Amino acid sequence: MSSINIAPEKITLTAVRAWNAEEVIDLYRAGGWWEMGWDKNQIPTLINGSYLVLIARDLENNAVGMGRLISDGSSDCYIQDVVVFPEYREMGIGSRIVNTLKRIAELTGHNWIGLISAPGKEEFYKRAGFSVMENNRHILEHYFAQYPQYHSESSIVTILTWNNYAPCSFTEYKNHLIIECTMDGERGIHAAIGKPDAELLEELLIFAREENCALEIYDEENLQILKDTHPKIPITENRGYFEYCYSTEELANLKGKNTST
Repeated sequence: MSSINIAPEKITLTAVRAWNAEEVIDLYRAGGWWEMGWDKNQIPTLINGSYLVLIARDLENNAVGMGRLISDGSSDCYIQDVVVFPEYREMGIGSRIVNTLKRIAELTGHNWIGLISAPGKEEFYKRAGFSVMENNRHILEHYFAQYPQYHSESSIVTILTWNNYAPCSFTEYKNHLIIECTMDGERGIHAAIGKPDAELLEELLIFAREENCALEIYDEENLQILKDTHPKIPITENRGYFEYCYSTEELANLKGKNTST
């Protein structure tokens, strides 16, 4: 693919609260994130719902790259959706976007800045000062011990043993554990594990809508919060999982002949 013969200093980074939706969609397509059928009218919501959106623009005010911050507005912050058009890559624009987002997050009081790297891009983010989170199984164990899960799909065994088929990532946010898994190309984010928190569930609901992924609920507390706060939102039981997903209590109470080993 050909590259653009333009001096990197001619590319300007600008924080925005609005931008041409088609240009943003083109960038998402360049990143491989835009699917047919998605609603372009959600782009303004995506921008307004971000803590900050940074656009890299050329001399003609055309977007050639972008990145954004998602934040609780206080301590924790994520860098997300960093992308540059292929013909503008290898010019340092992506590094400028990441470093600028990181610096803004630091200057606004965030003491934890994280991101999820695309496979093969780890070295790019390491150059910006990020490190790979290794051996964090203890984080899972801590939350699952403190807040036992009663559905097999939301268990530490399922998450670890099925990771090759349905890769999962997780993070701590507002003293909760948040898990995101991808299976057959479809992303799903689990309701937070921790003390029931209506405001946090609302954040995850907005995030799931912006990211066009499913919000998966495996506990009665969060399910009831959702029913109480959004009674008109349709809730669908995914019976495609029912042949092997179960709650421990229901399994123990299954009718049939008792057996022992």
